[in-house]
Amino acid sequence: QMSAFVVGTPSQVFIAEPSSGGADDAIVVVEEAGVNLELSEGNSDESDEAFESDLETTISSETAESNGLEKSASQASGGALRVLLRNPRGSLFILVLGLNAVVLQVPFLLVYQSVAAEVWGHRMTQNSATFEAARLALGVMLAGPFGSLGDKYGNRLCVLILMFLYAAPNILMLVLGENAKGLLAYSVARMLTGVAGATSTGAPCVFALLYELVGSADYDTFVCMLMLIIAANIVVGTLVGGELMPVAGSTVVLWLGVCLSLVALGLFALVRRLPQKAMHTSQAANESSGDSARSTEGQTTSKLVCGNILAPFRFALESKALLRVCIMAFLVGLAQTVLMDSLIQYSFECLGLMGGAHHDSDRHLVSFISAISMHLSFGIGCAAIGLLASRFSVHKLLSWTCLVGPVLQVLPMFLRFAPTRSMVALANAGVGLSLFVLAPLQGIVPQVSPTGRVRESMGALGAFKCAGYLVGNVSISLILPMLRKSGVEHPFFFFLSPCCSLIALMAFPLALSLKTTVQQAAP
Repeated sequence: QMSAFVVGTPSQVFIAEPSSGGADDAIVVVEEAGVNLELSEGNSDESDEAFESDLETTISSETAESNGLEKSASQASGGALRVLLRNPRGSLFILVLGLNAVVLQVPFLLVYQSVAAEVWGHRMTQNSATFEAARLALGVMLAGPFGSLGDKYGNRLCVLILMFLYAAPNILMLVLGENAKGLLAYSVARMLTGVAGATSTGAPCVFALLYELVGSADYDTFVCMLMLIIAANIVVGTLVGGELMPVAGSTVVLWLGVCLSLVALGLFALVRRLPQKAMHTSQAANESSGDSARSTEGQTTSKLVCGNILAPFRFALESKALLRVCIMAFLVGLAQTVLMDSLIQYSFECLGLMGGAHHDSDRHLVSFISAISMHLSFGIGCAAIGLLASRFSVHKLLSWTCLVGPVLQVLPMFLRFAPTRSMVALANAGVGLSLFVLAPLQGIVPQVSPTGRVRESMGALGAFKCAGYLVGNVSISLILPMLRKSGVEHPFFFFLSPCCSLIALMAFPLALSLKTTVQQAAP
């Protein structure tokens, strides 16, 4: 007679003791993928043997299928294309996010930077960094309370609000014109996007909604595809804007951003109407158990995370592996912010294009070259990561990108020796390619997060990212004036570029230290 029996899915097994009443019959029903096994007459040896044999067969087969799904959806189903096709909601959503990236980035790259160089002159980077620091400070302070809207009303509402915030800067500059007032209004409106903790690749609410739409099995693939689509859309948007600007002026780029905002809103309304993907039984059970844990055990903690500014940082301290990933995000974000915010002014200075309206057309061209080369290389890097993801683990990809990225970030230093447009393209391509670390960095979060608390882990990662971007922009605002006062003619060449490369390289040993944790989390 059995003293205990097994009930549950292969990933979550419970041991149930027989009742104390001393019943003669023990009936166990194991339901897994439509298979029902019943054992009656607990004192029967034949029934015991039949039950144990069938139970082992069922659990082993279902465990194999479940592990295959959780390991890699792209491997199990034949590639990223099939993953996209079987997730229509997720596919349409990343297209919406790609359009939002164009709305936010293309007018900034082609219009804002040229106007800032004309109006602010050599204080361009310093003033821009001040507004970026304020935007990121808002993210650190308000991203948690903003995320509480997602807990209460759903992440779709948060993403909808974020889309309106993305459209506001272009509308204000259209109304006020490309002058000092329009520049100030654009900067303030862009600063307000920080309430959602938004960065160039999205916000915590964006990744949380993506995770809800596609599930844990396909999340890694969709993050890589999202980065690729963002880069591709920015490249296409920059090409279209660059072709239209000589004919219709820079205002057409702002109108392009407004029109794409309306298109993105329309497509986002269709996301909910599309059918949800068909989820495997074992995966559905895992997702359901994760949601249940989040709604019971993690409910109080979730409210604290959303309501307290410091709570995301405290939450990261609960898991050593998650804390290491968050510190990596901080280091990478700090280095990339300083490089990307300083590179355009450094290019203008090396080519002698700072200040004055007579350099306006040349600055537009250099901005165009910088944007195309940076985001095209970023897209190529994300595509390479997406292809390699089917053969290598996300931990290996994270380790490799943390080592290669800092080397690529040294390329802008050579612009000082060869101040040409070709070298501008090469320098921006190196910085853009180093951004491919963002895909595996975001993709590894579900593997290091506490059980049933992936969404909170994403929020913690976003908070550390914003903190890194904030420290980077504050550093630019404080260090650049000090270096110029000390007589350093090219502070980017002598200080910023080598320091940023060393800071980014510090993430490499942290990536190596995650190996044991990721192996234990693997199915």
